[in-house]
Amino acid sequence: MLDRLRVSAAARRDDFRVTHYSVQGNHLHLIVEADDKEALSRGMQGLTIRIARAINRLAKRSGRVFADRFWSRVLATPCEVRHAIAYVLGNAPRRTDGALEHPAAGRPVRRRAGAGPPGTAGAADVAAARGLDARRAGTGRACVDPRTGRQHPRPEPRDVLFCRRMRIGGYVIHGNNADTLPRCLDALLAVCDEVVAVDSCSTDGSAEIVRSRGVRHVVVPWQGYGFARAAAAAELQRCDWIFFLDSDEWLAPGAAEAFARWRASNPRRPHYRLVRRDWAELPGRSFVYRSERHVRLVRREAATWTADMVVHEALPRRACGAMEAVIEHRFATSVEQLEAKQDRYALLWALRANAAGKRPKSTLLQRPAHVFRDCFLKGGFFRGGADALRLGWGVSRYHARKHQLLREVQQGRHADEVRAFAEGRWADLFR
Repeated sequence: MLDRLRVSAAARRDDFRVTHYSVQGNHLHLIVEADDKEALSRGMQGLTIRIARAINRLAKRSGRVFADRFWSRVLATPCEVRHAIAYVLGNAPRRTDGALEHPAAGRPVRRRAGAGPPGTAGAADVAAARGLDARRAGTGRACVDPRTGRQHPRPEPRDVLFCRRMRIGGYVIHGNNADTLPRCLDALLAVCDEVVAVDSCSTDGSAEIVRSRGVRHVVVPWQGYGFARAAAAAELQRCDWIFFLDSDEWLAPGAAEAFARWRASNPRRPHYRLVRRDWAELPGRSFVYRSERHVRLVRREAATWTADMVVHEALPRRACGAMEAVIEHRFATSVEQLEAKQDRYALLWALRANAAGKRPKSTLLQRPAHVFRDCFLKGGFFRGGADALRLGWGVSRYHARKHQLLREVQQGRHADEVRAFAEGRWADLFR
């Protein structure tokens, strides 16, 4: 009967299913998978209503069958799920002492109801475990068997071991990026359960591209990367992890498989770094300028972006793991355009560094040091030749310029920008 009711409940919901169960003398043990707490509550409500109606119909009685709500604990790791399955399926023989005194109860029923053990497709996405103690005392109240007239303890609350699927939320912040946005969105949709696009008031049709892919579209007037990232994280409250790409980034082939392996690995660190390959798409030539690791996958509670992170929105350092997926980045299409963009970023960096009390570094060796690192230590010159050197010299200008501007800010220049930053008028910094 329980199998038939389980199938009936599952047929009505695609976010809840019973994977294993054990029928005790006066209560049930269930292991279920559900997308979230609401799905768990609704699924259990529907299942127990059907069980109660079936029991009342068989016993020719009416009234309540279950004395209380179910009791649930969230499972976590494959190892703990394995223990839970062993407990539920092997529990009935250990509980026959007094638990089966109801004459109609018969033998305890235990059943694997369709999910594979940990390590197979049915249990690879388990999220986190809190303990497996399912033993409970009776309620002390009695019910009457209408067929025999005997009184028996009223059934106890159901014990539910709740296996919730890990949810990854993804987001991208975009402006007028219609040329690069489609492959970025496609990459996010391939590996995330929920995707949000934060639009800084685009006018080139980017919003239509977002909507055409069924991605949630949120308009946030531009006030810096930190403000936009915080807004995106707020839209992904139901997710366990947050993965993000810039609008000119996408994922290399094999990313979906890498994310699947990562999900099944029981990830515990708050941050995960992915390799990002910076592509130089210069006139007549395209090459990988450099490869670096960047934090792009974080636990929801570790996504602590703030509005004052106007340019370098790096999260506070925490324990960090490595992810196998590779990010492709259209880094530069023109050295001149790159330098112009970095000039704006350099001043914003200087404002935040000044507020944090940082001191400027000497710029004498800044540029040659960065050119040597990117072009020789990271191999840019061997892939791009003279074009890589020219690009490296342009990139190094930013690292020298930001310390020059920090020195100017501390000498009293750029007073309007300093005041706007101190007062939190982030939008004024981008006018």
